[in-house]
Amino acid sequence: MGERSDDGTPTPRGVSESRPLTHSSICTLLARLEEKGYVQRQKGDAGKAFVYRPAKPRESASRDVLGRLVDRLFEGEPMSLVASLLESRPPSPEQLDER
Repeated sequence: MGERSDDGTPTPRGVSESRPLTHSSICTLLARLEEKGYVQRQKGDAGKAFVYRPAKPRESASRDVLGRLVDRLFEGEPMSLVASLLESRPPSPEQLDER
């Protein structure tokens, strides 16, 4: 994936080499995620690069993001989110049989 720290954690430059975003855009995105408490920044072992690690478990971060999504787009009504999801991506008959 490009540039990595000694422990294998990708650096912003490494991420930008594997994604269609500039290094500057990746750094801005990571800074915003750090401000919101989703990632932690540490100085890399070599050079000026920082490495980023998740600050929260995936489940906790998902709950936070979904909660904000419901509040902002669905006026705090989780059923409106569910209805919108089912309208835009209805489950297949096989998926309905699974549950």
